[in-house]
Amino acid sequence: MSTFFNAPATRAAMAEIQELQEDIMTGIAVRGMNQPTSEEGHLYINKMRQLLEKQRNFMFRLHLETEDPDALEMKEQILESAKFLGLKDGQNISQFFETLSDTLEKLENDLPSN
Repeated sequence: MSTFFNAPATRAAMAEIQELQEDIMTGIAVRGMNQPTSEEGHLYINKMRQLLEKQRNFMFRLHLETEDPDALEMKEQILESAKFLGLKDGQNISQFFETLSDTLEKLENDLPSN
């Protein structure tokens, strides 16, 4: 494994991202396609915000890495995967994260009041 991925901070960040992703997916699987309550919606969106922030920070760290081939490959894989979520060719990844954050805010604003 590369030096980038052997770094304790990198390993911790990846573990936190994976844990949040699993938590979110478990919540979706348990609820199914049922409409969440307002409280559930807020909790879900907060978890999505946490995940988004951790992914943003991780991507920032990947951008700082210029020599580790494994890190460079992962960065390219993430950018390619982000296209499925709406990343446009040539779009700055920071702008993309801002767009996702704005979408979460709109979703939260559309949640019904208790």
